[in-house]
Amino acid sequence: MRLALRTGIALVVATALTAGVAAAAGIVETRQAAYPTGGTRSVNVYLPDGYSQTDRRYPTAYLIHGWGGDYTSFLGGATYGGSFSEPLTRRFSMATEADSLIAAGDLPPMILVFPNIANRTEPATSIPVASYLANVVALVDSSYRTIRDRDARVIGGHSVGGSDAMTVALAYPELFGSVGLLAPYFTTKPTPATFSGPIPLRFWVYVGANDKHELWWVGFGSGDPKDHLPAYIPELVGMMAALGIPHTFVQDDGDHNSMIRERLDGFLIYSARFLATRPQARSTTQDTVVAGSEVEWSARVEAPTQGFGAVSGGLRADLRGVGGPGVVALVSEGEGVYRLDPVRLAIPDTTGQRWVPLLDSQSPAQGPYSYLRLVVWPADDRDLFGDGPGPGWTWRQDNTAVLDTAATAVVSQGSRSLAVKAGGALKASCETTPPVSRVGYDSLALALYPSEGTALALEVGLNLHKRKNILKLVNWADKRWQQVALPLDSLGLEPKEDVTSIAFFGSLKGTFYLDDVRLIAAAAPAAPGMDGTAVQETYSAALPSVFVLDQNHPNPFNSDTVIRFDLPQAGEVALVLYNLVGQQVATLVQEAREAGAHAVLWNGEDEHGRALASGVYLYRLRTGSQEQTRKLLLLR
Repeated sequence: MRLALRTGIALVVATALTAGVAAAAGIVETRQAAYPTGGTRSVNVYLPDGYSQTDRRYPTAYLIHGWGGDYTSFLGGATYGGSFSEPLTRRFSMATEADSLIAAGDLPPMILVFPNIANRTEPATSIPVASYLANVVALVDSSYRTIRDRDARVIGGHSVGGSDAMTVALAYPELFGSVGLLAPYFTTKPTPATFSGPIPLRFWVYVGANDKHELWWVGFGSGDPKDHLPAYIPELVGMMAALGIPHTFVQDDGDHNSMIRERLDGFLIYSARFLATRPQARSTTQDTVVAGSEVEWSARVEAPTQGFGAVSGGLRADLRGVGGPGVVALVSEGEGVYRLDPVRLAIPDTTGQRWVPLLDSQSPAQGPYSYLRLVVWPADDRDLFGDGPGPGWTWRQDNTAVLDTAATAVVSQGSRSLAVKAGGALKASCETTPPVSRVGYDSLALALYPSEGTALALEVGLNLHKRKNILKLVNWADKRWQQVALPLDSLGLEPKEDVTSIAFFGSLKGTFYLDDVRLIAAAAPAAPGMDGTAVQETYSAALPSVFVLDQNHPNPFNSDTVIRFDLPQAGEVALVLYNLVGQQVATLVQEAREAGAHAVLWNGEDEHGRALASGVYLYRLRTGSQEQTRKLLLLR
C-alpha cells in the first residue's frame, strides 16, 4: 500500500514492506518507572538482536499507546484493524516488526520503549504524564546502552498517546529530535501558543480520512464532519507550516484504529533519516548566558559521515534566534568535525532555552540536521508586584476579597503596596501573559505586613498547584514588614513548567499588605534532576541586640518545623543539622545573611531529599566566632 502524502519538507515516506525478510529476534524486558503522583508503572523495552554481544550504543524510540491501552498494546496486547473495512481483530508486535525493519536495512539497530499510561486520570497534556515520560527516559538511559543524545531519541504515539508524545517533546525538547502523531487525539485544542518559542523538533503527522473520532474540546455527538480529526489535523499541520516547524503530513483512507503497524513503521522510517546512530560530540564556549548580555560564542560539532544520520554536505548555523549575524557556515576540519569560529551574540531578553539550528548545506529542504542549545538565564529578579503590578502581570479578586494595587498606608519599598482585605474566605490571584519560563528562577519572595484583624489560614500557590501555608512563616501579631521566601519546588512547580499565575487563599477577617513580590533569580544553574532539603525562610529587618538561636516550633514535629534566629549584624551564616553521632545530615543555611530576625522552615529531609528517620537531632547556628546548638525531636 502506498500512502498519499503532503509534506512540510521535501520527503516521501512509503509503508515498509517487510514480508519475507529473514530476521533474527530481539528480546523484550519489563522495567518499572516512577510516576510523579506516586508508585511505579511498567515499561516494556525491546532490545535488538545482538544487544548482549556488543558494547555499541543504540538510538531509542519511545512509542505510546492510546486511551484504554497499556505498555503491551504494541506488543500483541491490543487488537487493531488491518484496513478501514477490516474489524478490530488484528494483533501485531512491534518487536517482530522491528526485527524485520532492521534486517531489511530500513532501520538501524535500535531500542524500542513502550511506556504505560493505563487508567488515565489526568488529561494527556498534564504535567504528571510529561514528567513520567521524562522519568522513563532517565530509567532507560541508566539501564541500557543508549546514545544519550536528543538526535538519537524519537517519540511517537497513537490517539491520545500522540498528544502525550507532543506534550513531553514540547516540555523536554532537549530529550527528543522527532515526534510522531498517529491520529493524535487532543484533550485540549493546540494553538500557536502551544508551540511558543523555538521548536527544535520534526513532526510526522498522520490522520485517516475516515477517522470518526470527534474532537474532545467540541464534545461528543455533534455529527458535524468539521468537528472530527480529519478536518482538524490539516489545521494543525497548517499551523506548523506557518510557524516554520519541520513536519510531514500523511493521509490515507483509514480510520482511527486501522493500519497502526504501518503507521508506526512509517514514523520510524521517517525518523531514521535523521537518527544519530553514534554519540555526536558538541562543545560550545558556554551553554548558559544572561538575558540582554553580549557574548562571544563558538562551537565544535562532530557528526557521522555515513549511514543513518550522516551529514551529506557542510554545516551552517542559523544564529538569528540568539542575536547572531544570521546563517554562518561552519569550517570543516575533516572526518566529520565542524567548527564555528567565534561570533558576537546579542542575547535576547526572553529567558529559557534557545536553540541554534544546524543546517545540512546539501539538504536544506529537510529542515535542521541538529541543534545547539543555549540556556538564557535571567539578569535579575522578576517583579510580580513592586511599586505597582509588574510588567505583564494582572491582579484579580473574586467576591471574597477587595484589592487595592495602589495602597499607600504602609509600604515596604517604593511608594505603593498591595492591600488585601477580606471578611471570611479569601482568594486573590495574579496572572501573566505570556507565561514566564521557570529557567533561572528558584524561589518566590514577598514582603507581608499583617495590618489588622485575624488570619485563620493563609496559603500561597503557583499555577493553582500545591499550596503552602505561610502563616507558619509569619507572626501575625508582629506589625511590621516580614519577608517570606518559598522554593518553587515546594509550591509543586515542575522543573519544565512555566509560571502563569500566583494565588492567595485563606480565611481572613481583616487586612494585610503585600509588596516586593518577585521571582528570585538563581545565582547559577542547578544540576538537572537533583533534589535537596526543602527550606523556606523569612526575614525581618528590625535589628536585634544579641545573637540568639531559638528552640524550633513545633517540637516534637512530624512534617515540618520552624527554626528562628536573630543576628545583630550581617555576616556569613551556617545553620546545619547533625545526628547524635555527629554526622551532618542537612544544611539549612550556608551563605551571607543580613542583620535581623530570621526564620527557616525545614521539612525533615536530608540533603538528598530523603525523609530522615524519627529521632533526636542537633541543629547548630554559627556566624563569625559565635555559635549556638539546640536539640529537636522528629517523630514519623
